[in-house]
Amino acid sequence: RGPDNEGYYINKEANFGLGNRRLSIIDSSANADQPLSYLDRYWISFNGCIYNYVELKKKLLDLGYKFTTNTDTEVLLKSFVEWGEECQTLFNGDWAFAIWDQFKQEIFLSRDRFAVKPLYYYFDKNIFAFASEIKSFKYLKAPVEINYDEIIKFSDNIFNKNKTYLKNVNSLGGGCSIKINLKKIIDIKKWW
Repeated sequence: RGPDNEGYYINKEANFGLGNRRLSIIDSSANADQPLSYLDRYWISFNGCIYNYVELKKKLLDLGYKFTTNTDTEVLLKSFVEWGEECQTLFNGDWAFAIWDQFKQEIFLSRDRFAVKPLYYYFDKNIFAFASEIKSFKYLKAPVEINYDEIIKFSDNIFNKNKTYLKNVNSLGGGCSIKINLKKIIDIKKWW
Protein backbone atom coordinates (compact mmCIF):
# COMPACT_ATOMS: atom_id res chain seq x y z
CA ARG A 1 0.00 0.00 0.00
CA GLY A 2 3.05 2.31 0.01
CA PRO A 3 5.24 4.11 -2.54
CA ASP A 4 8.72 3.17 -1.26
CA ASN A 5 9.23 -0.30 -2.71
CA GLU A 6 7.46 -3.22 -4.29
CA GLY A 7 8.35 -6.86 -3.98
CA TYR A 8 7.07 -10.28 -4.98
CA TYR A 9 7.43 -13.90 -4.00
CA ILE A 10 6.21 -16.40 -6.59
CA ASN A 11 6.05 -20.16 -6.07
CA LYS A 12 5.12 -21.66 -9.45
CA GLU A 13 5.10 -25.20 -8.06
CA ALA A 14 2.37 -24.30 -5.55
CA ASN A 15 0.67 -21.81 -7.92
CA PHE A 16 1.01 -19.19 -5.19
CA GLY A 17 2.31 -15.67 -4.95
CA LEU A 18 2.67 -12.75 -2.52
CA GLY A 19 3.14 -9.13 -3.42
CA ASN A 20 3.76 -6.02 -1.38
CA ARG A 21 3.90 -2.25 -1.86
CA ARG A 22 5.94 -0.90 1.02
CA LEU A 23 5.69 2.25 3.08
CA SER A 24 9.04 2.49 4.90
CA ILE A 25 8.58 3.81 8.41
CA ILE A 26 10.70 1.90 10.92
CA ASP A 27 13.59 0.48 8.84
CA SER A 28 14.01 1.97 5.37
CA SER A 29 16.89 -0.32 4.36
CA ALA A 30 16.57 -2.82 1.51
CA ASN A 31 16.95 -5.65 4.06
CA ALA A 32 13.46 -4.80 5.29
CA ASP A 33 11.76 -5.00 1.89
CA GLN A 34 8.77 -7.32 1.65
CA PRO A 35 7.80 -10.03 1.20
CA LEU A 36 10.28 -10.86 3.93
CA SER A 37 11.39 -14.46 4.39
CA TYR A 38 12.76 -16.60 7.19
CA LEU A 39 14.57 -19.90 6.71
CA ASP A 40 13.33 -19.96 3.07
CA ARG A 41 10.20 -21.52 4.57
CA TYR A 42 8.11 -18.58 5.80
CA TRP A 43 7.19 -15.53 3.73
CA ILE A 44 5.29 -12.50 5.01
CA SER A 45 3.44 -9.55 3.53
CA PHE A 46 2.43 -7.10 6.25
CA ASN A 47 0.53 -3.82 6.47
CA GLY A 48 0.38 -2.12 9.84
CA CYS A 49 2.34 -1.47 12.97
CA ILE A 50 3.12 -3.66 15.98
CA TYR A 51 3.62 -1.08 18.74
CA ASN A 52 5.14 -3.52 21.25
CA TYR A 53 7.61 -5.04 18.78
CA VAL A 54 10.64 -3.92 20.83
CA GLU A 55 9.46 -5.95 23.84
CA LEU A 56 8.61 -8.95 21.68
CA LYS A 57 11.97 -8.73 19.93
CA LYS A 58 13.71 -8.89 23.33
CA LYS A 59 11.77 -12.06 24.22
CA LEU A 60 12.71 -13.61 20.87
CA LEU A 61 16.38 -12.64 21.29
CA ASP A 62 16.32 -14.34 24.70
CA LEU A 63 14.97 -17.45 22.94
CA GLY A 64 17.93 -17.41 20.53
CA TYR A 65 16.47 -15.69 17.45
CA LYS A 66 18.73 -13.45 15.39
CA PHE A 67 17.51 -10.40 13.47
CA THR A 68 18.70 -8.85 10.20
CA THR A 69 16.37 -5.83 10.26
CA ASN A 70 14.99 -3.35 12.76
CA THR A 71 11.40 -3.87 11.60
CA ASP A 72 8.25 -4.93 13.34
CA THR A 73 7.67 -7.13 10.27
CA GLU A 74 10.57 -9.42 11.14
CA VAL A 75 9.45 -9.52 14.79
CA LEU A 76 5.92 -10.43 13.66
CA LEU A 77 7.20 -13.22 11.39
CA LYS A 78 9.46 -14.74 14.03
CA SER A 79 6.70 -14.42 16.63
CA PHE A 80 4.53 -16.53 14.33
CA VAL A 81 7.33 -19.09 13.97
CA GLU A 82 7.77 -19.28 17.75
CA TRP A 83 4.19 -19.03 19.04
CA GLY A 84 2.09 -19.95 16.00
CA GLU A 85 -1.38 -18.45 15.78
CA GLU A 86 -1.19 -17.48 19.47
CA CYS A 87 1.18 -14.68 18.46
CA GLN A 88 -1.87 -12.59 17.51
CA THR A 89 -2.84 -12.29 21.17
CA LEU A 90 0.61 -10.88 21.99
CA PHE A 91 0.47 -8.02 19.48
CA ASN A 92 -0.47 -4.49 20.44
CA GLY A 93 -1.15 -2.67 17.21
CA ASP A 94 -3.10 -2.58 14.01
CA TRP A 95 -2.35 -4.97 11.18
CA ALA A 96 -3.29 -7.10 8.26
CA PHE A 97 -0.75 -9.75 7.36
CA ALA A 98 -0.32 -12.94 5.38
CA ILE A 99 2.27 -15.61 6.12
CA TRP A 100 3.00 -18.40 3.64
CA ASP A 101 4.45 -21.61 5.08
CA GLN A 102 6.29 -23.30 2.23
CA PHE A 103 6.69 -26.58 4.14
CA LYS A 104 3.01 -26.93 5.11
CA GLN A 105 1.87 -25.34 1.84
CA GLU A 106 -0.61 -23.11 3.65
CA ILE A 107 -1.32 -19.43 4.05
CA PHE A 108 -2.32 -17.71 7.28
CA LEU A 109 -4.00 -14.29 7.28
CA SER A 110 -4.77 -12.16 10.32
CA ARG A 111 -6.48 -8.88 10.98
CA ASP A 112 -6.15 -6.68 14.07
CA ARG A 113 -8.76 -6.61 16.80
CA PHE A 114 -10.65 -3.54 15.58
CA ALA A 115 -10.22 -4.03 11.82
CA VAL A 116 -8.16 -0.86 11.44
CA LYS A 117 -6.08 -2.23 8.54
CA PRO A 118 -8.11 -3.50 5.57
CA LEU A 119 -8.01 -7.13 4.43
CA TYR A 120 -10.27 -8.50 1.72
CA TYR A 121 -10.39 -12.01 0.33
CA TYR A 122 -11.90 -13.78 -2.66
CA PHE A 123 -12.73 -17.45 -2.48
CA ASP A 124 -14.39 -19.87 -4.83
CA LYS A 125 -13.67 -23.54 -5.36
CA ASN A 126 -10.61 -22.84 -7.54
CA ILE A 127 -9.09 -19.55 -6.40
CA PHE A 128 -8.20 -17.91 -3.10
CA ALA A 129 -6.91 -14.35 -3.33
CA PHE A 130 -6.50 -11.52 -0.84
CA ALA A 131 -5.61 -7.84 -0.92
CA SER A 132 -5.70 -4.67 1.11
CA GLU A 133 -7.84 -2.91 -1.51
CA ILE A 134 -10.99 -4.11 -3.28
CA LYS A 135 -9.83 -2.72 -6.63
CA SER A 136 -7.07 -5.37 -6.68
CA PHE A 137 -9.63 -8.08 -7.46
CA LYS A 138 -10.35 -6.68 -10.91
CA TYR A 139 -7.01 -8.16 -12.00
CA LEU A 140 -7.98 -11.73 -11.07
CA LYS A 141 -8.28 -14.27 -13.85
CA ALA A 142 -11.70 -15.12 -12.48
CA PRO A 143 -15.13 -13.64 -13.03
CA VAL A 144 -15.56 -11.10 -10.25
CA GLU A 145 -19.03 -9.62 -10.54
CA ILE A 146 -20.96 -6.83 -8.85
CA ASN A 147 -23.02 -8.08 -5.91
CA TYR A 148 -26.20 -6.05 -6.43
CA ASP A 149 -27.95 -7.66 -3.46
CA GLU A 150 -25.30 -6.29 -1.10
CA ILE A 151 -25.47 -2.83 -2.68
CA ILE A 152 -29.21 -2.76 -2.00
CA LYS A 153 -28.71 -4.00 1.57
CA PHE A 154 -25.85 -1.56 2.19
CA SER A 155 -28.15 1.41 2.73
CA ASP A 156 -30.14 -0.61 5.29
CA ASN A 157 -27.19 -2.05 7.19
CA ILE A 158 -23.97 -0.08 6.97
CA PHE A 159 -22.48 -2.12 9.80
CA ASN A 160 -22.22 -5.42 7.86
CA LYS A 161 -18.53 -4.95 7.15
CA ASN A 162 -17.86 -8.53 6.05
CA LYS A 163 -19.75 -8.25 2.75
CA THR A 164 -18.59 -6.12 -0.16
CA TYR A 165 -20.11 -4.98 -3.43
CA LEU A 166 -18.29 -7.79 -5.27
CA LYS A 167 -19.50 -11.39 -5.35
CA ASN A 168 -17.23 -13.83 -3.48
CA VAL A 169 -15.18 -10.93 -2.06
CA ASN A 170 -15.47 -10.47 1.70
CA SER A 171 -13.77 -8.34 4.30
CA LEU A 172 -12.07 -10.34 7.04
CA GLY A 173 -13.58 -9.22 10.32
CA GLY A 174 -11.64 -7.60 13.12
CA GLY A 175 -9.98 -10.09 15.44
CA CYS A 176 -10.29 -12.84 12.82
CA SER A 177 -7.85 -15.07 10.98
CA ILE A 178 -7.97 -17.40 7.98
CA LYS A 179 -5.87 -20.46 7.30
CA ILE A 180 -6.10 -22.17 3.92
CA ASN A 181 -4.11 -24.96 2.35
CA LEU A 182 -3.64 -26.01 -1.26
CA LYS A 183 -6.51 -28.48 -0.94
CA LYS A 184 -8.72 -25.40 -0.52
CA ILE A 185 -9.65 -26.31 3.03
CA ILE A 186 -10.43 -22.97 4.61
CA ASP A 187 -10.56 -22.33 8.35
CA ILE A 188 -11.85 -18.96 9.56
CA LYS A 189 -11.48 -18.22 13.27
CA LYS A 190 -12.44 -15.40 15.59
CA TRP A 191 -9.29 -15.21 17.75
CA TRP A 192 -10.34 -12.13 19.72
